[in-house]
Amino acid sequence: PRTSEAVSEEKMQEFEDAFNHFDANNNNYLEFDEFSASLKAVGVPMTEDEEKAAFGELAEENEEGKMWISRDKYVTFMRNMYESADNAESVVKSVSQLGNPEKMTVADLRIPPIDQDDIDFLLGQVDCAEDGSCNLKDFVEANFQ
Repeated sequence: PRTSEAVSEEKMQEFEDAFNHFDANNNNYLEFDEFSASLKAVGVPMTEDEEKAAFGELAEENEEGKMWISRDKYVTFMRNMYESADNAESVVKSVSQLGNPEKMTVADLRIPPIDQDDIDFLLGQVDCAEDGSCNLKDFVEANFQ
């Protein structure tokens, strides 16, 4: 297993930028829809139920009875998400946000922040079928032992 690494200043800035972008009403809090959109934007692989559970743990009630997450709680949550060590299961789960990890296509991979260099690297490492689909699941599992 890989060991946990500290989150870079660049990544921390990405979390701040995501918060700022999705805090549509500029109130320094994220409501659930804003929180959900920000997670997708920075590539956090969570189902809607997982998002709701995380929101429920982090959110506080404002004066009007609405639930929201403060900037500090959001940034801390994101840092903790990225500091946790990856394993094969978490990587496959991330990949499955793009498509079927056992039959990925180049089109599935053309989603920022994945660029052409990343795609070329993956295609050089992964076994692909004649139809052009590639099994990223087998690749990930073989490389996270």
